Amino acid sequence: MLLKKVTSLFFILLSFILLTCKDDSTSPQTYGTINGVITSEATNSPLSGVAVSCNGNLWTTSSDGTYNLYDIPTGTHNLIANKTGYVTFSTTINVVEGTNTRNIQLAISSSGQASIRGVVKSVSTNTPISGVTVSCGGISATTLSDGNYQLDNVQIGMQTLTANKSGYEPYTTTINITPGIMTKDIELTTSIATTSVFGKVTDSETDQPLFNVAVTIAGMTDYTDASGNYSLPTVPQGQQTVIAELIDYDNFSGITYLSSGNKEYDIAMTWEMPKIDGGTASHSIGNPITQFIDLWGNTCSIPSDLQNIFNHNDHLNVVAFGVRDAKGIEKVEINYESFIVDFWNDINCSLELQPYGRYMFVRRILNNVGNNQYELDIDFYSNPWDVENIRNPSWGIIWQYTSPQIIVTDTDGNEVTFELNWQ
Repeated sequence: MLLKKVTSLFFILLSFILLTCKDDSTSPQTYGTINGVITSEATNSPLSGVAVSCNGNLWTTSSDGTYNLYDIPTGTHNLIANKTGYVTFSTTINVVEGTNTRNIQLAISSSGQASIRGVVKSVSTNTPISGVTVSCGGISATTLSDGNYQLDNVQIGMQTLTANKSGYEPYTTTINITPGIMTKDIELTTSIATTSVFGKVTDSETDQPLFNVAVTIAGMTDYTDASGNYSLPTVPQGQQTVIAELIDYDNFSGITYLSSGNKEYDIAMTWEMPKIDGGTASHSIGNPITQFIDLWGNTCSIPSDLQNIFNHNDHLNVVAFGVRDAKGIEKVEINYESFIVDFWNDINCSLELQPYGRYMFVRRILNNVGNNQYELDIDFYSNPWDVENIRNPSWGIIWQYTSPQIIVTDTDGNEVTFELNWQ
């Protein structure tokens, strides 16, 4: 009886054990992703070209230092990152389903250092420069008399190389430091001492400020404001040519010597064209011609309505005042149109005007009487032929004057015209 109870208890216990040890190997496999950023322990900057691996998956970082390893089975795995010149990184990571972020910093290995050597020379003379401070990756050295420098134990990777010496422009460049010994020669440019040039541009006659004048020194240009002011803050020292340009004004050119400190340089510009303030013009008719000799020697009377046409002489008076030009006046002239009519001297004292005419421009030069004033006061024949010449069969004669103008020409050949009315 006791044996039967023990046997029953045994089977009950065995059944429980079998139930609790049920095989679950049929459960589906899950996966995760590992990502992160790999940086330098020394500079905290992203590292490119780092090989990252886990469970057979491989990723190489780009310039931003990021990596992504996909489809990593959940569970514990080794994560490895390595790059030449850095200590290989290895750690155990428990991958769970989903995203697993693991940022990595790589330490520079003792073999991840390099030496840089070279010569520093002048760009202009190609001669070595001593006393130049050359720096890269926190390591510095000073060039010797032969211009040579050497930097040891420079960390590999992208580094900034600088070279500095008073009297030369600062030098800076980015280089990729690789293990071993590198050669990097450097050329320095002599620094140019500069000074600030400022001033005011005005009209040479009125002393009024000029707006929008282009002032150029050593290739640098500034335009004047409404007050005529300009400013060029960084002009190279030494002898320089100053040029100022503005429409309707003569171009200005001057020489100045610039040294340390600020330099004030004012400019007076000259109006390009000559000027005239005003003028007058008048002419009066002389004694009329009342008779003529025809082709056959007959003395003939001129009809009264035609007598004023055949004026024997005229009087012309012209005044131009306020005439000036900074470069000088070449000439001042009166210009007007004369109307020419034709007539026909026929037989038996017949005088006929033809039904057509033509204009002719006449220019006469005025005389300089001083104080910027020019005058012309003359008598002249409007009909340049003698009375007896009227016997010719046809002539052109001056009948009237129109459109008087004063024309002023300077020594550069520039002309201005001042319109007048006959008085």
